[in-house]
Amino acid sequence: AECAGRLERAEGENAKLVAAREAAVRDKADALRAASASESTADRLRDQVEEMKRLFADQKEQSQANFDKVMAQLRLVEEARERENAEADRHLHEAEARITDFNGQVEAANVRLKEQAEHIRSLNATLKSQRQALVDAESAL
Repeated sequence: AECAGRLERAEGENAKLVAAREAAVRDKADALRAASASESTADRLRDQVEEMKRLFADQKEQSQANFDKVMAQLRLVEEARERENAEADRHLHEAEARITDFNGQVEAANVRLKEQAEHIRSLNATLKSQRQALVDAESAL
C-alpha cells in the first residue's frame, strides 16, 4: 500500500512534470514564433529604412540637379542682362557723342548767325547812309 501510494504520488508528480514540460515547450515555441515575427518585423523595418535612405539620396541628387539647372539658367540670364546693359551703354555713349557734336554744330551756327546778323546790320547802316547821301544829293540838285 505504501508502494502503491508512492507510485501514485510519483505518477501524479510525473504527470505534473510532463504538463509543465509541455507548457514550457509551448512557451518556447510561442517565444520562437514571437522572436521570428520580431526578426521579420525588424527586417522589414531595416528594408524600409534602407528604402527611405535610397529615396532621400535620390531626392537629394534630384534637388541638386534642379539647383544646378536653376543656377545655370540664372547665369545665362545674368550674362544676357550684362550684354544688354553693355549694348545700352554703347548706344547711350553714341547718342551722347551725337548730341555733343550737334551742340557744337548749333553753337557754330549761332556764331555764324551772329556774324551774319552783324554783317546785315552793317550793310543796313551802309545802305541807310547811302540812301541818305542819295537823298541829300537829290536835294542839292
